[in-house]
Parts: sequence; C-alpha cells; structure tokens
Amino acid sequence: MRGTAEYLLRRAGLSLLFVAVAATVVFGIVHFGVADPADATAATPEERSSLAEKKSTFGLDRPIPVQYVDYMVSMFRFDFGETWADRDEAVAEQRTSVNSLVEQRLGRTAWLWLWTGLLALPLTVVGVVAARYTDDGRDTGVLGKALPAFLLAATFETVFFNLGQLLLGLDWRPFLAPTPSSITRPLPVGDLGTTDGVLLATKLAIPPALALAVPLAGTLAFLWSRGLASAADRSFVDAARAKGLHGGLVRLKHVLPVGAVPVLVVAGELAAALVGMTMLVEVVFSLEGLGSLLYISVVRNDYTTLQASAFVFVVVVAAVDWLGAAGHSLLGGDPARRRRGVWGGSATTGHDGSVSDGGPVSDGGPVSDGGPVSDGGVDTGGGLRPRRHVDSIRLAVRATPRPALVWAGAGAVLVLLQFGALVDTLSAFVPGIDLAGVVPRLLDRRLVPNAGYRLPRGGWAGTAFGLSPAAAWLLRVGLVYAYAAAVALWLRHGYRLLRDVYRPATWHGGGAFLARLRAHRAARVGGAVVAVLLVAAVFAPALGTVPADRTFMHSSLDGTQGEIDGSGTVDYLDTESGTVESAAVSLTITRTRSTSLGSVGPGQYDEFGQFHPFGTTYFGTDLFTEMLFGLRSYLFVATVVLLTAGLLVLLAGALALQLGRPTAAGIDGAAGLLGLFPTIPFLFLTVAWFHPALSTLSTQFQVVGVLFGLLAWPRLWRTVKPLLTEVDGRAWVDAGAAFGQPRSRTVVRELRPVGGVLVAYGLVAAGGAIAGTAGLSYLGHLSVGAPHGAFEWGGLLWRGQNFMLTSAGHTFVFPAVGLVCLLAAIQALAAGIRDAATADRPGETSSAGEVGGLTS
Repeated sequence: MRGTAEYLLRRAGLSLLFVAVAATVVFGIVHFGVADPADATAATPEERSSLAEKKSTFGLDRPIPVQYVDYMVSMFRFDFGETWADRDEAVAEQRTSVNSLVEQRLGRTAWLWLWTGLLALPLTVVGVVAARYTDDGRDTGVLGKALPAFLLAATFETVFFNLGQLLLGLDWRPFLAPTPSSITRPLPVGDLGTTDGVLLATKLAIPPALALAVPLAGTLAFLWSRGLASAADRSFVDAARAKGLHGGLVRLKHVLPVGAVPVLVVAGELAAALVGMTMLVEVVFSLEGLGSLLYISVVRNDYTTLQASAFVFVVVVAAVDWLGAAGHSLLGGDPARRRRGVWGGSATTGHDGSVSDGGPVSDGGPVSDGGPVSDGGVDTGGGLRPRRHVDSIRLAVRATPRPALVWAGAGAVLVLLQFGALVDTLSAFVPGIDLAGVVPRLLDRRLVPNAGYRLPRGGWAGTAFGLSPAAAWLLRVGLVYAYAAAVALWLRHGYRLLRDVYRPATWHGGGAFLARLRAHRAARVGGAVVAVLLVAAVFAPALGTVPADRTFMHSSLDGTQGEIDGSGTVDYLDTESGTVESAAVSLTITRTRSTSLGSVGPGQYDEFGQFHPFGTTYFGTDLFTEMLFGLRSYLFVATVVLLTAGLLVLLAGALALQLGRPTAAGIDGAAGLLGLFPTIPFLFLTVAWFHPALSTLSTQFQVVGVLFGLLAWPRLWRTVKPLLTEVDGRAWVDAGAAFGQPRSRTVVRELRPVGGVLVAYGLVAAGGAIAGTAGLSYLGHLSVGAPHGAFEWGGLLWRGQNFMLTSAGHTFVFPAVGLVCLLAAIQALAAGIRDAATADRPGETSSAGEVGGLTS
C-alpha cells in the first residue's frame, strides 16, 4: 500500500511537470511567434493608436521573463484575467472575465464528453464481442479508427437535420425537443435544471458525441479485446476456475478488470486525442464549447483566452492520465516494478501476458525466424570478424551471374521507360536543375491523349485511335497500372532470386514474417488499396483526365497560391450550330461548376465534351484530377512523418543502448511529456501563429509533418523500448562483443522485430497525420492565398458539404470515401504487419502505438 501511494504521488508530480511544460510551450508559441501577440488585432488606424495603451493594460510592454512568471502564477491559480479581443460584440460582453467564459464553455464540453462516453461504451462492447466471435478478432475496430471525427461531424450535421428526406419522413427536428432552426447551436447547459432543458441539451449533444464516439470506440474495442485475451490466459484465471468459481463470475471479477489495463495505461493519450477531436467537432456544430473557444481565440489572436483554454485542456489531460495510473496501480501488480519506468514506461514484460508500467507490450515478434543466428560466416575462434551477409551474396552472384544479370537488365528497361519522370523528380528537389519535361517518358499524357472533340458526323478527333475521351483515359489508366504491376513482379522476382539462389545458409530473410503477412486477410486488402493509391499519387500527371495546369492543386506544393492556366483553348462541338468551336479554358471551368443549381456528375461529359470520372468541383475543375494531386500532398506529409518519427526512435534507441539506463530514463521522461500533448490544438496553434512565415503550402506541409512526427515518436518509443531492452539483455550480444564484434553492430543486426513494429505503428502515425492534415485543411488553415482553398481533400470536403444532399453531392462523397478508404487501408496494413511481427507473442500488445491514429 505504501509503495502504491509513493507511486501515485510521484505520478502526480510528473503530471504537474507536464502541465508546466505544456503551458510554457503555449507561452513560447504566442510570445515568440512571427508577430507580437497583440499586433494582429490592430486592423484600423484607430485600433493601432490605442494598441500601446492596451499593451500596457495587459502587461505586454514588460520584459518577457516578468510576463512569463506572472503568466505561470496566474495559470496555476486559475486566474485567467480578461479577454484581449474586443472587436466582436459577442466576445466584448464577456471580455472582463476569461474565467466566466471558460467556466461556461467547459460546462458544454463536459456535457458533450459525457454523452461521448455513454455512446462509446455500447459501441466498444459491440467491438469486443465481435472480436470474440470472429475468426480474426485482431482486426476489430479498423473501420472505426479510420473514420475521422471531423468527417463524421460534417456528415452528421447534414444527415441528422435532413432525416426526413432519408428515412421515410423520420424527422429529427421535433424529436425529444423541438429544434426548428438548426441542430448546430450552443448546448443549453444552463437549462439542465429543467426537463425540457435536459432533453434539448441531450438531443443537440447526440450527433457531435456520436462523431467523437465512433473513432474512440474503435480504439477502445481493440485495446480491451486484446487485454481480455491476455487476461484470460493468466494463471490466476485457471486458479479461480480450479477453486470451483463459475466461468462467468471469473470473467466478471478477474478477467474484465485486468482486461481494462491497456486502456488505463494510455488514458492520458486517449484524453489528448479526444481534446483534438473535440475542437474540430465543436467548430463544425457551433457548440460554443471549450474546444471552439480555443479555435476562435487563435483566429482572433485573443492570446489571454487562448492561454486559458489551452491550459484547462492540458490540466484535463494530466488529470485523466493520473487517474489512469491510479486505476493501473490497483490492477497492474507490484508498484515496485512500475517505478522502474520514469514516466510509466515499460519496465519488464513477461511472455505470459503480464503487464508492466508501460502497458501490455508487444509487437516484438520473434527475433529471427530460426532463433539467434550468426551474421553469415563461421567463427574462427580467433577474434576475426565473421563474414557478412552482403559478402556472401556478392560471392554467390559472382559464382552464378546469369540470373542476376537478367534481372538487372529487366530493371534497367523499366527504369529507362520512365527515366524522364526520374529526371523531373530530381529537378524538383535539386536547386539549380531545371530539366522538367526535357527527357521523354513512356507513360505520358501525350502517349494516349484523351483531350479531343466530337465530330459533326460522329466519332472523335484529337484522342488516341479516335476513341472517346472516356475510353482513351481508361486505356491510359490501364497502361499505368500495367507498368506498376510489371515493377511489382520485377521486385517479387528479385526477392525470390535472392531467397532461392543467392541467400546465405544462415540468413532467413524474414520468410516466416512475409508468409504470415500474406495470410492476413485485412493486410492483403489494405496493402492492395495502399498500392493502388500509391501508384495513383506517383503517376498523378499521367492519370489525370485534364492537364495539371487546369487544376488548383497542381502548384499547391511549390506555389504561393493555386493557379489555373486559363489562357489555353478547348475545341468542342457546338450542338446548336453543328460546328466545331473553341472556348477559353477559363470559360469552360466557369461554366462547368457543380453546385445545387446544376452539376457535372460522375462519369459525365460537360458541355465542352470533356470527360469527368468523378464529376467537377465547386470551382468547375475536374474532381478526379484534384484528388490525385491532393493524394500527392498526403503522401508528402506521410513521408515526412515516417522519417521524422522513425529517425527519432532509432536515435533514441541507439543512445539508450549505448549510454545506459540514465540516458534511457531521460528519453522516457521526454517521451512521457510529449506523448500527452494534444496534437491537433498544438499543431493548429503553431501553424496559425507562424502562418506569415510559411510562405508556401509545401513549407506548411513540411512543418506539419515534422510536428506530427515529433508528437508521434513518444508512442513509437514506448512500443519499441521493451524490445530494445530485451535484445540488450540477450546473451549473444555480449558473446558477439567478446569475439570482437562491435556491440552496436550486434544489437542493430538483431533488431528485426523492432523494425516490424516501427513500420506498423509508423503507418498508424502517418494515417493519423493524414487525418489531422485533412482536418486542418477543412478548417481552412492549410491553404495559402484563400481560406478553404482546394489544395487537398480537406478543402474539397469543406466546399462539398453544403451540397451533400443535392445533385452536386459527389463533391463531398468522393473525397470523403477516398479519405476513409485511405485511412482504413493504412490501418489494415499496419494491423497485418503488427500481427505478423508478433505472431509468437499474441498476448502482448502496445497500447501507446494504437492511439497514434486518433488525431482528428
């Protein structure tokens, strides 16, 4: 009991440290941004003349250290002062007291969270039951985690208010309490003392709470089902049954509580993710809660309200994290083991599924397919370095060169066919080189053109082989994917050649891992979808139905504003005169917009004879081509996230293994602090506050990717650390060092399971970054030059949600379905990699890594 109390006191101190660090970060972003925290509010000469007086009133003219001390003291005293922004009348009424404003908004958010929990609980139970009675329960919750909260909120906002059009007259507006105007309105928590007030507040909270509950329940269902599976195999369950206890009583009294440990371990991370989702959902539904207050305070540059709302959210996250630690202390065993971790990190984990402080640890998998192996040579016993696998493969290729030469020649042919694309890519990333379009390539729009016009007597001119634009475009799509399939078969043949002909006798090559991955049904489907979308992103210029310069997104990553080249002309058949006419590109785009008044739907031709597979956008551009270039933006962000988080984890692992326990303890502490940061609010605050310095969208995506990676690496580290500890303590590591093998090289060579885990949860983090990027773009804060610009799918969703139930509904449906399919495919592929890497240890899992996909 005394040990548990000491542990909880220590965790309370660390929670206070986290609150102080997070508050300091907010202060630093606000006061060390591009501009003074007050300058943006001076929009008119009159306001600029009174700015100095306002700064003096709010203490902004004092030295920064003095401001920081006053800020920290006032925050921890919960004395938030007055609001800064007073140009809006609604805010001006409350500007004398931030405390009253925060108190009112926090009540609405608390009511929303209450209903989120009430709705998430039955959904979680359904997911747990489904995991128990399905053949592959490991995949439960993939779809739920792939549904971003902001996307569900945008959908529910329209669906619930228009149920009468969708469900045979079932109208949501008179249900429980009449809401004749709109369901997007502030929650009336001040009227909870009356029956009508409770009914109205409940009704208004159900749609946004459901949007929060679905992705949250997907993660909870997976964690709880894995925890129950681990607890059911524990020795005390067999002991309880041996004493004659009923099976149902054993599950209720022993298995169910212990099965909740994975959820309790990451309670703080779940709360941080919920904070980010809440901010987006409250903005969509105009609930005027604490999340929307944080958002509007950033937009208005109301720095006092911003600091107060962010501080309250941080306190909530810290409190939930401490409560999770308290629950874990009651269910997780000896607190002496938990104290080994600096921030609840995993100390040790047994192969029987027992849980240490970092939660159920998994994702290690077998160290190799055949146990500990040497590195490819025979030990001479004299301290000589054994032969490496690379040397063995090189000797085998020299002995049998023909298969390798044939394979390399086929690869050279494939590269030459698209050598122009490689040169264009090099030109984009290397300064001073401009060879774009100089070197030809096989898969180009000019190979199979689909831009033509109908002839007066029938048929088409200007297209490949006289085909219709739709048929010509489909032919080009077939050629692109045929080339991609040839590359995939070439890589597969190369692996089989290495495995069957040139593989050293002591190298297993991950064959068992790949076999398990191929047998994973969800991974096969997810991998296929990811491959299709990856090819679409890489070959976007060739797959697009219109040239890139006729879209807003073509310059989104390297320009300051999306531009369309409207100077060109389009030939088309004028049906009235029966003659071929020419029209400017700008005119064709203006006259083919998809709105509620008229639209060009999926698979239709516009009046100028242009084919649109997904229809046109609100702007009149081709939706399919816009989505292709938006997919490129997501690929860019995901790559930055994977590189940033992966490199940080590997660097932390190398430092921990080489420098010992004190360094590992410091890394644990840093990971514990960063892991509790609410990702979306901090990203939004950083991007919005430093927006003047982010001159191009590519710079914004780089910053967003790095920040996502920085906030994702703590979860990856908590997943990988137990595996590093396990490898570091194995006997053959010391044995290799005794024979002259460098310790670092031996450790790195034996980290195969770490690689699988890192890839799996790196993909989860990349999926969360994609969802978060779409959410920020949906709010209009990842576009340069215009709010809610159509630079990627989030902007398309914002424009299309107003036409969801009209003839232009495709402008919302296709980006929404595409985003869900992308995220679900990433989640399924990550689940397959994780399960393939941990097949020998099914009772162990990493709770922290699973939260990485919950950001928006």
